[in-house]
Amino acid sequence: EDAEIPHRLRPGLYLAQHTVSVVEIRAHGERAIPWLTARGFVLGSTGWWQCAVAQDARAGLVAAAFRELGSDVADVLARDLERNEVRAVAG
Repeated sequence: EDAEIPHRLRPGLYLAQHTVSVVEIRAHGERAIPWLTARGFVLGSTGWWQCAVAQDARAGLVAAAFRELGSDVADVLARDLERNEVRAVAG
């Protein structure tokens, strides 16, 4: 089936409404756990802490992790995920 993706919004507004960022952090040290949990991170089974945030909050969160946790941060992965509302088109 063909699908139609609504795109009547301005691109910036559309992305703000349909994009979420996922930030994953590998960290060690005693101060990392309370810092991460206070910001909504959840520890995954692979040892990475994961959190979904608004796209415009991603860069600030990553910068804060490095600034406040310093060398306790071993690695960071940040990516944007687009959520689309797909409707079937009658054929």
